[in-house]
Order: sequence, then structure tokens, then C-alpha cells
Amino acid sequence: MAFDALLGLCTAALDGKEESHPFFEQVKASIEARPFTFQERSTRVSLYCILLADEYLETALTEYCQKYLQSIDREFDRVEARHLFFQLSALAGWHKMRRLHELFARSYIFADPVTAFVQGYTDGLMDFLAEQDAETRQYCFELVRELRP
Repeated sequence: MAFDALLGLCTAALDGKEESHPFFEQVKASIEARPFTFQERSTRVSLYCILLADEYLETALTEYCQKYLQSIDREFDRVEARHLFFQLSALAGWHKMRRLHELFARSYIFADPVTAFVQGYTDGLMDFLAEQDAETRQYCFELVRELRP
């Protein structure tokens, strides 16, 4: 998911289009500094995404957290939930409500949001690394290894 945005930025930069994204200038500078000569466009895009992955991680995580919090704010009324929690706590007791919250969290939340983001980010990176260039028949992880000094 996070790599979709980086993929879009790399594609736009290769097409000579402008994007209003805070990371776009870095993508453009990276492409200008290191123009690849591979015939396959998908290979060039994958290589740029791989090489920019470390730098893009902070931007992607920030965007993910902002979107995550915005979606919670849209779907969840914190004031009403807090009020309801205190009402139920008065009836059932604070410790029982806290225990109920812990049981729900263990039963329904399998990973915290950042862990889920990191797993998705890693999966996206693995997809790019596993892509094979049609011209050279090499995988992108092999090409990156050759490109790094």
C-alpha cells in the first residue's frame, strides 16, 4: 500500500510529470542523478523504488499514521465513547471494564498499526526485489546488488 504511492511518484518522474508530494523532489533528483538504461520500464521503476525505499520509509509511515488517525476520527466519536466507558465502568467497575478492554484487544487486534504498516512495507519491497527483468533475465535484487558501490 505504501509502495503504491512511491510507485506513482517514480512513474510520474519518469514520465516527466510533476506531483505535489513532499517526497517527489527526492524521487526526481534520484532519477536525474542515476538514469538507468534498462529497456524494461518496469525494471527501472522497480529499481528506483528499491533504492528509495529507505529514504521513503519515514514519509510513508507519517502518511500512514495520519490516514489511520483520520479514519478513526471519521468513524469513532471519542467523546461519546469515553462517556459510555465511564458509564459502564460505574455499573460494572473499573477493573472489569479494563479487563474487558484487554480481552477485546487480544481477540480482535492481531497487530498494532505500525507493525501492520511495516509488514505491508516489507511485502511491497519484496515484490519489487522479486521482479525479473525481461531483457537481462536477472531479478531486481541481483541488479541492485550490482548497482550499489
